[in-house]
Amino acid sequence: MCLAVIISLLSKLFNILKDESSLDLQVDYVSLWPVTISNANSYDVTAVSDLLWDVVTYALKEHPTNIPFSVSWLRLMGDLNFASCHYRISLSYYLKSLSIYYDYFNIPVRPDDPIFRRMIKCCTTLGCHTQAAVLCQFLEETDYTLAFRILSDPKTCNDAVDAYYHCFWDISILEFLIYHHHKRGEFQRKKCAVQIIGMLELNASNNEEIQQEASNLRKSTFLRALCKQYVF
Repeated sequence: MCLAVIISLLSKLFNILKDESSLDLQVDYVSLWPVTISNANSYDVTAVSDLLWDVVTYALKEHPTNIPFSVSWLRLMGDLNFASCHYRISLSYYLKSLSIYYDYFNIPVRPDDPIFRRMIKCCTTLGCHTQAAVLCQFLEETDYTLAFRILSDPKTCNDAVDAYYHCFWDISILEFLIYHHHKRGEFQRKKCAVQIIGMLELNASNNEEIQQEASNLRKSTFLRALCKQYVF
């Protein structure tokens, strides 16, 4: 508990000094502290970041199984690496945090927009655009604008592209893929998307329970695949 309070204090101090909401650190008890400090310019954000890094590393080493704190600390390490633009390492920590919290994805994964949006950013920066598009489905409300823009990006894709199509469950995204590949003359990839959208469990007339089961299965399959790539 003492470590958790110290970590929350340093995290709050980092957020205030960094003063960039898109890079805010998320951790337990961070809301306990004031939102401003006097003489902020007299503090060194790099020194605060380094100290926080050391404290969290120590906490994870000494209390690796202290759930839920260890889950929160792993996520915090993801946030710290994200703020430092170490996107691959950040993604690894986010996946470790999620895998522990959801029992290696045997428990249905719930929407968590802050972490999944950062994972999307990590994947796009790494050039893994299909992975990023799949993650757009994990948001509270599927971000179609972002997903379509990612899938339309002409930049080189560093992931397996259609090898992840079986992880899509959103019909609108699959329909976009079919249109996009047809337009570009990529008929093999179009065929793959057509086969996926034709699966019985993705039928739009299915009841909510069947649709939820289909999405849960694809979420766990996809996140386990990411863990194999970025964690293990």
